[in-house]
Amino acid sequence: MVGGRTVAEDVAAILPSGTVKVPAGTFSDTLKVREYNPLAADKGTKYYARGVGIIVDGSLQLWSY
Repeated sequence: MVGGRTVAEDVAAILPSGTVKVPAGTFSDTLKVREYNPLAADKGTKYYARGVGIIVDGSLQLWSY
């Protein structure tokens, strides 16, 4: 807590990822986001496609849009 408020300490790294294939199709213009929460020791990875949004969130994948 800082000044009586809870403070988030999540960390994220944004990386280019190239082509990603999911059940909804193959996307070539994507970003990979690696997330980490040091307080909970949680890690996650998400992929975003331009014009679509999130296509992968951990083990979940986009099936249609």
